[in-house]
Amino acid sequence: MMMKNMKIAVIGMGYVGIPAAVLLANAGYNVTGIQRRSTRSGWKIDWLNQGKCPIGGNEPELPQMLANEEAHERELITLLDEERLKYVGSVVLGLNDALVEFTGTLAGLTFAIQNARIIAVAGLIMGVAASLSMGASEYLSRRSDDSPADPFRAAVYTGATYIVTVALLILPFLVLASPYLALAFTLAGAVLVIFLFTFYISVAKDLPFWRRFAEMTAISLGIAAISFVIGLVIRVFLNVNV
Repeated sequence: MMMKNMKIAVIGMGYVGIPAAVLLANAGYNVTGIQRRSTRSGWKIDWLNQGKCPIGGNEPELPQMLANEEAHERELITLLDEERLKYVGSVVLGLNDALVEFTGTLAGLTFAIQNARIIAVAGLIMGVAASLSMGASEYLSRRSDDSPADPFRAAVYTGATYIVTVALLILPFLVLASPYLALAFTLAGAVLVIFLFTFYISVAKDLPFWRRFAEMTAISLGIAAISFVIGLVIRVFLNVNV
């Protein structure tokens, strides 16, 4: 017996592929249509993403079925706006603060201390304290605003997101001996986290992806660069040698 939640890929969105994909989707299967974007046929992708049928012929019901599937997909996306998206503001708060603060903090400590293990210990202590502070602030903020979201859950989402992000950023300093190599992996990991989270939010809330991704990346890396220079200045000015 075939499972209706089976994922099916239909390669080639032409006179055969489009009807097959629509009929399978209409039957309840999870269907992905694959079409190479070229100057000749890439326009089909845009039409299909808009719920429009790019082919004519003797399939009078096909455009309406395609439009129905597009509407159904948008309904499913809307249904995501429950537990996870209900607290997305809390997650964004924890994620953004951790990325901006700790890419900058770790960059500054790298030049100031130049010892990967000490940087990791200092960063972890700061991360735990900051996550508790962020969670408490989110709890009080939700209570004072009479938010429909549960203040305790919002605080947990903020604090948990913050400490998980901090742990990912600190991990290279625990694994690698070179603080500069660890910092490079930390910055790459920060960009990857930004990419994945921005992609999820863009799909779930139907928002533009690249502009939001570029903005968040520029802020995080910009703060890291400034902190990098500050750490070097402090090291030279205070004559710190570890």
